[in-house]
Amino acid sequence: MQAASKIFLAGSHPTINDVYMTVKGYAETNNAAALRYAVFNDKNMHLRLPFPNFIDHKETMTLAASTTYTSTMKTVKGTIIGLFVSLRAASVTAANQATYVPIASLDIQLAGKSLLGGYIRTHDDLKLEMAELLNNSFALNKDCYFISFSSDPAGDYGSGNVSGYQAFTGEDQLVFTTTAALSAGAYVLDVAAVSAEHLLIDKGVVEASK
Repeated sequence: MQAASKIFLAGSHPTINDVYMTVKGYAETNNAAALRYAVFNDKNMHLRLPFPNFIDHKETMTLAASTTYTSTMKTVKGTIIGLFVSLRAASVTAANQATYVPIASLDIQLAGKSLLGGYIRTHDDLKLEMAELLNNSFALNKDCYFISFSSDPAGDYGSGNVSGYQAFTGEDQLVFTTTAALSAGAYVLDVAAVSAEHLLIDKGVVEASK
């Protein structure tokens, strides 16, 4: 599990000291939970459960209007299903903590070559693509973007399947252009990469593996 700093939209910000995974499922009886626990700890039982993990890349940048910038995503490695991208003011206040800054266009590159087939996504392209792939209206209300390498990212997230991916090496770059309306200043570029990984349970020992 990757430790990351997150911003809550409202209320007091809790401090989380530790996280535990329980073997009891939703609305599961005590007998069923006991059976699950016994299976997980069986010395002859080896489980490999697919799940989507999130890898966070965050960079504070000084930006100006109508300018192209490059950010190397060094933490993003492995089998990547898609990328959530957002840009926000570096100084977070109660007034702006839920405000996302529009981006004019995005591309993903490695060694100067586009990983998106040379198709640089504009602001409107990304809005439409996000609404189609995730089947919700979030993109219509917030300037947060999603670049998918999967044909069914929502289905992948719910099932652990992989319907398309791009292998990232830590040298891949997010290339983006700011809008003409951007006010010059400090901003935080935040990328949440959806990574296809596996939860391994072997003789009661739990670990994640890519």
